[in-house]
Amino acid sequence: MDFLQRTEEGAAALWRAVYPAITDPAGHPARLGYLAAGEASAWARIFGFELRLLDAAVIATLCTQTANPVLRGGLAAGSVGQYCKRGEPNALGIAAIALHHGAYLYLLRAQRNDKLGWGLRIGAWAGGLAVSKGRYRAATAVAGAAVAATSALAGDPALRADATKGASHGANLILFSEGLTLARTLPVNPLRDSRLLVAAEAASRVLGHFLLVDALERH
Repeated sequence: MDFLQRTEEGAAALWRAVYPAITDPAGHPARLGYLAAGEASAWARIFGFELRLLDAAVIATLCTQTANPVLRGGLAAGSVGQYCKRGEPNALGIAAIALHHGAYLYLLRAQRNDKLGWGLRIGAWAGGLAVSKGRYRAATAVAGAAVAATSALAGDPALRADATKGASHGANLILFSEGLTLARTLPVNPLRDSRLLVAAEAASRVLGHFLLVDALERH
């Protein structure tokens, strides 16, 4: 029952976030541009293209949707981190994604979660750390920890109020996307070269950041 309720909440949060761009595109050009660019990024992957510059621009577009300097700085760092994903993880990309989620964590600093909520995220992070190799292990250890912590704090039941109930769904989608990114690096994964897997990675990331930023703006 809780699963169905959470699904309904997620759908309602997504509709609320998308609604202004659909009904008043001229009044919300940045929101509409983000969704259009995000969709283009996902479709490009289905046809075998990974446009890292477009991915970076997608995240950067969210900067224009907020006046919060912390959130703007985090999103700017996130766009750099996304661009750096074009190859193996490097120090700049890892630091940029950690800074991006550091901004989310700062804005979520008053939130809490229970032992189960933290345990699930720590388990996911530890599992990723166990299977990752080389530079991907460093990325999982640092940036992955920040992503998991964001998911945990955004899962605070207090954020399930109408205005902010998209926070946990957004953060979980981001965590899921990063998990798919890691899965693509595993040599034993038969789907590592699947275009649908890569498109799902992009789509979940785009929707995740969109929902989380929308919720933080309403918080």
